[in-house]
Amino acid sequence: MEKPLTVLGFALGMENNGLEFFKRAAKTVKDTNAKMIFLDLMKMEEGHIAFIKANIESIKEKGRWQLKPIEGYDGSKVAESVFKAREEGKAGETEFEIGELTSDLSAIRIALAIENDLYEFYSRASSHARGQDAKAVFKKLSEWEKEHREMLESQYEEMREGFWSKMGFSPFD
Repeated sequence: MEKPLTVLGFALGMENNGLEFFKRAAKTVKDTNAKMIFLDLMKMEEGHIAFIKANIESIKEKGRWQLKPIEGYDGSKVAESVFKAREEGKAGETEFEIGELTSDLSAIRIALAIENDLYEFYSRASSHARGQDAKAVFKKLSEWEKEHREMLESQYEEMREGFWSKMGFSPFD
């Protein structure tokens, strides 16, 4: 079980790096929707970290994978809250200076890169894993990262359109 522990250890480091970036971004972004997404991503990453740690512990102690996600960290439910808040108008619209908006856009782009890297890593790990349980764990992680990526892509598109409009680049202005 040496190789799975190595892969999980690397995954744990990547998740921790993502969590730290999301914490910093949540403190610095000005856009309300972006701030909500980073706060939600923090909670989801904490769930991934707990899930990976549970697998490391289970493999070390019992020699088997922990397939069940950690209670209270259901990524899909958290992701739904972001979009639900937007639909209900709770997310808010804010006027920004161009510099603030470009900084927020940059934070979203970096987050997109982090989530895409994690998605690709877990997808590859799933396809190369030996055993159905290992494949299932990495597939679950890749599905979570794909949801995060889609959430960030949506936010980025929305913010980019606003930026283009503010700069006079929008073809519909």
